[in-house]
Amino acid sequence: MTVICPLGHPSQTTDYCDLCGGKIDDGSLKTAVELEAHLNGASASRSAVSSPDTLSPLPTKVCPRCRALNAEDDSFCESCGYRFSAGAAPSATAVPPATEALTEAWGASVVADRAYYDRLKAGDIVFPAVCPDRYFRLSGDRLLIGRRSVSRGISPEIDLSGAPEDVAVSHTQAFLVRGADGGWVIIDPGSANGTFVNDSTDPIPTNQAVALKEGDQVHIGAWTTLTLRKEASSRVTPSDQGARSERR
Repeated sequence: MTVICPLGHPSQTTDYCDLCGGKIDDGSLKTAVELEAHLNGASASRSAVSSPDTLSPLPTKVCPRCRALNAEDDSFCESCGYRFSAGAAPSATAVPPATEALTEAWGASVVADRAYYDRLKAGDIVFPAVCPDRYFRLSGDRLLIGRRSVSRGISPEIDLSGAPEDVAVSHTQAFLVRGADGGWVIIDPGSANGTFVNDSTDPIPTNQAVALKEGDQVHIGAWTTLTLRKEASSRVTPSDQGARSERR
């Protein structure tokens, strides 16, 4: 049975949307006729908005003066007005070969967080009795956090699907984006239940980059917490790109 969530996404599950993770109530259920009309008409514009492939460009250019994030094609920093074209020319210092770059390695540990669950008061979702910790080594410049969906072609680099599964995590929950300084920012493209950093009770603003530092915690879904860890520096080749998961 296919239903429509409050944000207009078709979902095979009837309690929480299997695309955005939003809760579905009885008022969201559609008849077969209504569903067909929805899929053939009004849902087209919503799908274009919610598709990860049509998201607006993410800010990844770091201002050397104030460290604010800007779009790649910006000529001036929106925060302090720094003119990017006025930057110093690169030095002639030798760099590693193109197939091998020196980078600072990071990782993200993922746990079932009882304190976050209790604070959120997600009483309609049961906290898992057993949930092995997971660890993802981060590489690449842009990593999707979410849950895999074969039918929708969504394959997050940080894939939180699999039992026990936090169904309140959106399939496209948030992006981790590496800045020019090697650090990371997190961007929520508009998930149903929001993305929270550390002890904040307010979700981060949609489509705005929030800088993260070592030890920062990212809370998503009903009970999932990611903690960023800095590892020893290492050389990363193109074959290492992505996030590698380990169960612990």
